[in-house]
Amino acid sequence: MKFDLGWVGNASDVRFRPDGNVRAEKPVLKRLISLLQNQFNLTDKEAEIAVRLIGNERQSDIVSALSISPNTFKTHRKRIYEKMGVARQIDLVALGEALREMANREF
Repeated sequence: MKFDLGWVGNASDVRFRPDGNVRAEKPVLKRLISLLQNQFNLTDKEAEIAVRLIGNERQSDIVSALSISPNTFKTHRKRIYEKMGVARQIDLVALGEALREMANREF
């Protein structure tokens, strides 16, 4: 089951440019990524994966979309969970919803 990412846009629309800036179609998505990076010290790739996980995107889809190996994905996911203080994806989704609310308040 996938969650509706209508509140942030399509996670696949997130692109991290070589200069470190984020290109996102919706301002709230850009703000969410900024919160993930600033509050939890996530790297660009970790933030991109976190947004996809928050949207409940499947591992196989993330691996394919980002052209990374399953082991690389698992390493990123483990680091995301550690940095964000969660143990499961459902906890990450709940935290992501709270962060989305914070991002919405900024606009």
